[in-house]
Amino acid sequence: MTLSASARGRFVAVASLALLPWTIVYTRGFVTVFTAVALVDP
Repeated sequence: MTLSASARGRFVAVASLALLPWTIVYTRGFVTVFTAVALVDP
């Protein structure tokens, strides 16, 4: 099954928008954990 360029671009755009909130959540969580560890064990 081959996708046209426009269909592929639309899929990538939708996937990026769907994953963006989770990327922000995971990044924020990682920074929080990293900061906590740095403060507890300097």
